[in-house]
Amino acid sequence: MLYTPDLNTILKHRYQLVQSLPSGNFTHNYLVKDQKNNHHYVLKLLSLREAKEWKNIELLKREAGILKHLNHPAIPAYVDFFHEKTSDNSYYCLVQSQVEGKTLAEWVKQGRHFSEPETLNIALALTDILEYLHQLSPPIIHRDIKPANVLLDEQGKVSLIDFGAVRDKILHDEDKTLGIGDGSTIIGTYGYMPYEQFKGKAIPASDVYSLGATLAYLLSHTDPADMKSVDMQLCFEPYINVSPALVQVLKKMLQVNWKKRYLAVNPLKQHLLRIQQGKKSSRLQLPNLPHWLGHAILSISVILALYFFFEHEEELPPWIPMVKFYSMQRIFYSMILNIMRQLNPSP
Repeated sequence: MLYTPDLNTILKHRYQLVQSLPSGNFTHNYLVKDQKNNHHYVLKLLSLREAKEWKNIELLKREAGILKHLNHPAIPAYVDFFHEKTSDNSYYCLVQSQVEGKTLAEWVKQGRHFSEPETLNIALALTDILEYLHQLSPPIIHRDIKPANVLLDEQGKVSLIDFGAVRDKILHDEDKTLGIGDGSTIIGTYGYMPYEQFKGKAIPASDVYSLGATLAYLLSHTDPADMKSVDMQLCFEPYINVSPALVQVLKKMLQVNWKKRYLAVNPLKQHLLRIQQGKKSSRLQLPNLPHWLGHAILSISVILALYFFFEHEEELPPWIPMVKFYSMQRIFYSMILNIMRQLNPSP
């Protein structure tokens, strides 16, 4: 039996439940309409009758407290937090701004395959968010980066959600009192959390590991928990097909020993940018040629291709002549351009 309010219920005399959204680990999520300003928000609702343990309530309170002090375009903005009592139940509710998009887990489940450039874009967007969180005073460690907590919209904008597991110095003593993250309760998701988190330790390098596991999942469609590991070291290489440079970055991100990882997000970000720039510069770069010369090179390549085509027409299978012609034209065109580069190299 679900102890949740019906749709169209108005909570706090203000928030009307409009639509059910995918649920969280211990919350029911709704799209709500604010009766005061007609804006739409996301409301995370925890039913006291469904709460398995008191720590779930504390985690939701923690998320509200953290969001209240964050200000980043890729993180949901805090709107409200309240406790609502009814005749037969009690609800704790966190209201936050609505973030467009689907989770990375949903995209993969729907069959989307992410290319290396797309994955790099997502990684760089997440490093921007983590850099903001880790540079706060005190630093904020997310502790639960995974595909289900990263949103991606149709335009490629990335957002990070679910801050119930965050760790900072202010909350550290409270965590010990509650038994959260001190070894008695594990915060994080198996497969995406590093070894030190199993012992209750969370540092910036912990988020780096979780990000690496998330990227490995995107590129492989295989949960890291299902990948082979040797001495707790994740063996992700057989599951993905990317450039050697990205493999090396992922290896460093996923080291079991946190001291061997990127200890801060910025060096990781710089390595990812170098890979991204390297891919862009590896594309065919045409030299700056006069307009007439460019047309001349194109014409010569077509003439050579036609000559080769008709000279060897009888040797070609009848079903691919145009494909062969186009391929030959591109080959001759590239050869002439390379010669031009040698004769007139760019500065």
